[in-house]
Amino acid sequence: MQGLADKSHANTSNPGVDLPTRNLICKKQEENPLLGEFRMYAALKQLGISVAPRTCGRIMAENRQLYGIKPPPKEPHQPKFHPFKAAARHERWCVDIRYIEKHRIPEIKGSFYVITIMDAFSRAILSSDI
Repeated sequence: MQGLADKSHANTSNPGVDLPTRNLICKKQEENPLLGEFRMYAALKQLGISVAPRTCGRIMAENRQLYGIKPPPKEPHQPKFHPFKAAARHERWCVDIRYIEKHRIPEIKGSFYVITIMDAFSRAILSSDI
């Protein structure tokens, strides 16, 4: 009968991060809004503060929601010129050579090479052989 009594289901464990650490994360996030959770974790680790990367990310998400911290607008991406870009099919072919040591092919003893020829325009495999 003792186990049937109503009990509180509140979380009584200690909070994972204290308030000064949360404030430090917020301050660093305002200084550099491009920091991600792992870089924040590394910055805190350098200061001697041990907080899990996922916890840093969760606190940073709360800060973004509460304080409206937004990253600066990104510059438009300009793709780099590719000197070997194909303009039509079969204009350029690419060769891929792989050295296979561990395999499950019983007919082949030891290691072997796999040579593959691909079309650079459509990225279709034209030929492949062992």
